[in-house]
Amino acid sequence: MSESISDLQVKFGLTREQVESFFVATTKFANESLAALVAQEPSGPRIKPDSGYKHVGDGYLREVVDVRSLITICDRLIARINEVDIPFDTIVFRGMSGGLVAPTVAMMLGKELLLVRKPKDSHSTHILQGNYNVHRYIIIDDFVATSNTVRTIIRTLDERLPHETVPVALFLYNERFNWEDSEQTYEGHRIPVRPIQPIEEIPSMF
Repeated sequence: MSESISDLQVKFGLTREQVESFFVATTKFANESLAALVAQEPSGPRIKPDSGYKHVGDGYLREVVDVRSLITICDRLIARINEVDIPFDTIVFRGMSGGLVAPTVAMMLGKELLLVRKPKDSHSTHILQGNYNVHRYIIIDDFVATSNTVRTIIRTLDERLPHETVPVALFLYNERFNWEDSEQTYEGHRIPVRPIQPIEEIPSMF
């Protein structure tokens, strides 16, 4: 049976306000980064008063920096993960967008978390951060274009960890072209791909 965020509120003894406060905290860095970009030239036009736009920035981040839509995304991801019912111990992710979604889902499901950093990320000397004792993992990503993110995650875990790891499923939260369930082969692993229905796009100034 699928668990929603409301179900998990009861499970963990949280109020709706506490859950929403967590979402606000996880999106704070992204919002500050976007605000800094808007304030600098030539990164984008300055925002005019009463412009009518709710958010600024690239389309792939619009939904996950809006707290209400982020809650909906996580609700749908949790439902899909429970529906697939594949045993796993860790959620693996990469990038800013994944960094806003995956930790929330992991917290709600009581799973471990592992970040695979991008090669040019200067904020750490570790390419992997999180649960090194990963064995069976799912990948959470926004969508698949070139499949580079998925392949890099699998290859990095295979190369950097001393034990065998198995990717058991890929869940997509912003796939807008192919909502069909499928199975794809990445780095020699046949993986179920399960997209959620994307939420309605949030208007932006660019």
